[in-house]
Amino acid sequence: MDTTMTSGYCQEYYSYAVYAELKERGIACSYQDSIGAYNDKYVELDHSGYTLNFVDEYFHIYNKNEVIVTTTKDFDEAVQKMVDCVSVVS
Repeated sequence: MDTTMTSGYCQEYYSYAVYAELKERGIACSYQDSIGAYNDKYVELDHSGYTLNFVDEYFHIYNKNEVIVTTTKDFDEAVQKMVDCVSVVS
């Protein structure tokens, strides 16, 4: 019997930390949680279509067409890239 299964709504820590940092900076964004451990969890910048998720030790940032625009392992760089995406849209 597998006792490590996640069946309720959950967040992925690293992308959620980016979400929390963006909110603290006053950037309009939302966090998409999901049911289970293997479903997508991601941050979305409001009204821009840019999203960020964390997979296999990397932060991936996508544009509104779901094309990866950058990938990094560094938390601070991931936050800054999302901030930069806000200025691209503005």
